[in-house]
Amino acid sequence: MLTIRRAQMAALERTSLETWLVSHVRTHFPQLCETLSGPELADFVAEGIDRARAYGFTETKHLAQWLNLMALLGPQFDQDPGCPFVAPILAGTEPGSIKMLDLLDAAEEHVWGGDES
Repeated sequence: MLTIRRAQMAALERTSLETWLVSHVRTHFPQLCETLSGPELADFVAEGIDRARAYGFTETKHLAQWLNLMALLGPQFDQDPGCPFVAPILAGTEPGSIKMLDLLDAAEEHVWGGDES
C-alpha cells in the first residue's frame, strides 16, 4: 500500500487549484490570455494565489475573484497608486469574505463609475 504524505497531498491540491484557476482566467479573460504564453499565464495565476493568500484570502471563490481583479485592474493592483481604494480595504480587520465584497464594489465603481440613477 502506498502512503501519501501531507506535503504530497498539499502539492497535488495546489496543482489542481492552479489548473482550475488557469481555466477560469482563460474562460473569462480570453483577451488577456492572448497576450500571455502558457507559462506566463501559469505564473500569473500562481503569483495571484500567493498574493491573495498573503492578504488572507483562502477560499477558491476569493482566489478566482482576486484573479478577476488582477485581470481588470492590472497584475499589481494591490500596490498600484492608481487604485488608492485598495490599500485601506486590504488593511481592514474584516473577514476575507467582507473584504472581497468591498474590493469588488470599489473596483466596479473605479472601472465603471458610480451609479448614475
